[in-house]
Amino acid sequence: RGTWFRMQDCTAKLVVAKGGRQGCKFGCVMFNMCYAMALKSIAKLVSEQGLDLKLRYSAGMFQAMDAEPKQIARILEATFVDDEALVLVCKPQALHAKLSSLMSIVRKTFTTFGMLVNWKPGKTEYMVTWRGPGANKEQERVPHVMNGNGILLRDKRRRCKHKTAVVADTVMLRVDQYKHLGSIISADRKLTAESKHREQAANTAYVSIQSKLLGSRWLCTEKKKMLVQSLVVSRLCLNVHTWPEFAGKPRRRLNAMYMKCWRRIVGDPQYRRTKYSDLQVRTLLQVVSIDCLIRQRRLLYFARVARAGIEPLIALLQQRAKDGSRLPWVALLIDDLQILKAFHTKLLDELPCPQHDTNAWWEMAKNYPREWKCLVRKYKTYEDDRVSSFAKRKWREGARDDNQMHEEMVCPECDQAFLDNWRLQSHRWKKHGVKSELRKYIGDHSDCPVCGVDFITRPRLIRHLSETRLRSKKRAKTCRDEFLNSHPLPIDQAVYDQLERRDADVLKKARAAGHGFEIATIRAKKAKSCVASVAT
Repeated sequence: RGTWFRMQDCTAKLVVAKGGRQGCKFGCVMFNMCYAMALKSIAKLVSEQGLDLKLRYSAGMFQAMDAEPKQIARILEATFVDDEALVLVCKPQALHAKLSSLMSIVRKTFTTFGMLVNWKPGKTEYMVTWRGPGANKEQERVPHVMNGNGILLRDKRRRCKHKTAVVADTVMLRVDQYKHLGSIISADRKLTAESKHREQAANTAYVSIQSKLLGSRWLCTEKKKMLVQSLVVSRLCLNVHTWPEFAGKPRRRLNAMYMKCWRRIVGDPQYRRTKYSDLQVRTLLQVVSIDCLIRQRRLLYFARVARAGIEPLIALLQQRAKDGSRLPWVALLIDDLQILKAFHTKLLDELPCPQHDTNAWWEMAKNYPREWKCLVRKYKTYEDDRVSSFAKRKWREGARDDNQMHEEMVCPECDQAFLDNWRLQSHRWKKHGVKSELRKYIGDHSDCPVCGVDFITRPRLIRHLSETRLRSKKRAKTCRDEFLNSHPLPIDQAVYDQLERRDADVLKKARAAGHGFEIATIRAKKAKSCVASVAT
């Protein structure tokens, strides 16, 4: 009539009258047996009424454009322990009837097996996603309150103007966001709420260790890195490898929290005047960038999917749009395989291009898990994707020499290489005293010879003419290009030295006040008629 257990060497048995003791493995087995029977019964009833989603797929994970899928996968639910997510795909006109039938099957089946569903808000809720032409009109036609089979379906987002007389013993709310297994799922398919949740969870763990542990002088750097990886990064990057995209504000939010931990270890926080760049911090600590970290996790997850061979998941990943494009997550994965192939050029030279034949990569990740994991772990880069795209350019544009790629980013005075032009110019100014060539052509005036705008001071005019971004909608060139193409004459050397000394004094006062340049007190005056061309 119950489970029993013993305490150490005691010969007497302790019998539990109701339930089982905590941690009893027999209780988990009994629950899984009963729960599996209920799930199979639900799947059978749903299939008989045609409420499940049927997808065609072929063997392997990646399906070719001209291949005809021969197998059919039925997709209904995804279960983790006692949490279950049901999927229903139908036309807007049949939403009410099919949703009511599905929830009625779930409630009756669990009641038959002696299980109760928690219908409280935040526990059992539903979301609706509309797609296709006319989706907004159909969404407005859905009533605020729907009743079917004793289940009241109410929209939590909108308030009813009049009280309803509908009586039901079960109420299920419609929401825009739902937290499932520690992740927030949004009906609009955006990652804003999930990225904020990941940042908050990581920041909570970071605050408790930032001063006493990460700022301690008695704890070595390797121990600090292990603490950050286990306590902060594990919360920050939880299931991020399953996101359909990793860019924009969600990526910037996670990267800011990611670099916040490493900067605390180095002792160069962002709220102060930074001594190192993010790349220098990661290189100093030998920590990969967040793009590299997510790419590693995505490639390892790809191997797990290949070994598990879950048919509904493989069928979902094989689906294509009407124009033949793949799912966003699959497109990211193919890019990762391309980058991995470019990184391990000699080891993976025999494998075909992932863009054309991906099943060979599928078989490798499936049949050689240890070798695959070793290849992924060896792929490391400290640079962000937006800074270093060497691997992508190598397979998209063909192999190019690294010296040719950075030919214009080398300092002519000391042969030091830089990632971009503004870092190179900043280095030449600070180390070698080389200033912009534009300064030699600008005298003691503040109006632009191209657009005619008066910038009040000469340094502001120099910054304007140094701008390389195209801001004018009428002209196809910048003021800088127009000015240099006019072949201006240089000013006298004595006048140039006098103007440079005056501007240096102004800059020195601005820096003493805590600014990087002279702060404007008067707005620039627009010219009534702009100059179309510059004459020499």
